[in-house]
Amino acid sequence: MLAVDTVSDLLADEWEAEPIGPGDLAYLQYTSGSTRAPAGVEITHGNLTANATQLWELFRARPRTSVAALWLPLFHDMGLVATVAMPMMGGNQAAFMDPVAFVMRPVRWLRLLSEFGDVYTAGPNFAYEYTAARVTSEEKAGLDLSGVRVMLNGAEPVRPGAIEAFDAAFAGCGLRPEAHTPAYGLAEATVFVTATGRDERPVVTVFDRDALRDGRAVPAGAGSSLVSCGRPYGQRVRIAGVAGPLPDGEVGEIWVQGPNVARAYWRDPRAARRCSERRWRVRTGPGCAPGTWGCCTTGGCT
Repeated sequence: MLAVDTVSDLLADEWEAEPIGPGDLAYLQYTSGSTRAPAGVEITHGNLTANATQLWELFRARPRTSVAALWLPLFHDMGLVATVAMPMMGGNQAAFMDPVAFVMRPVRWLRLLSEFGDVYTAGPNFAYEYTAARVTSEEKAGLDLSGVRVMLNGAEPVRPGAIEAFDAAFAGCGLRPEAHTPAYGLAEATVFVTATGRDERPVVTVFDRDALRDGRAVPAGAGSSLVSCGRPYGQRVRIAGVAGPLPDGEVGEIWVQGPNVARAYWRDPRAARRCSERRWRVRTGPGCAPGTWGCCTTGGCT
């Protein structure tokens, strides 16, 4: 561990810039392997810069004012980009804790958020369910979540019940319902693809189950409740079938295009070709990225 404030400033005179370009490899981000064996995704310096910028635009963070407060592990793509890369965009502070500290006492996450007046955070859906169920009434005393601007919910299917339970549990602590921000992403896109807008309440739509099974997204009075993951930021998203893009309201495979989309899989050029379609860089169906399908309506994508 290196304490940077003990390093002599005189060493700056010896610094030589590394000749790195936007297209050069920065790191390998391994997929979760939820539908196949994990694969190394080649993330370039340009990919990382683009995705950090896209996340910055979503959060509408203020330079040197907004704070990132997270417990996500830094080896996870969302943890790395949200905790390290995005704060660099505006010289912002990042406050984070060990994931084990969160699991042991989830109220620690909320206490960390309470320390700041302009703060954003992120976590998978289970974290919101877990926190709502574990934090006691006594622990809620003294919490002030009014400064939470964005609570990104991604990396897992976003469930309406989790949003409702979390909002109900901490409404008395000043938490705004608009802070909850469902999102969608994947390793092949560095991490972030879509999200509901800041200060917008999550959109939940009930779809007819039989129609969904037949490949159509038909709103209904009863059926399957799906949470919208919003709109892309600095990217393009299409819903496509075997023959190509589908019309609005059809269920299909998610295609993603943008400067944040990785160039290839590590040592697997065949997979890269299989998972691309003309100018569209990532197809997310079986054998490609983790199997994900969606449907787009005027309310966003689910």
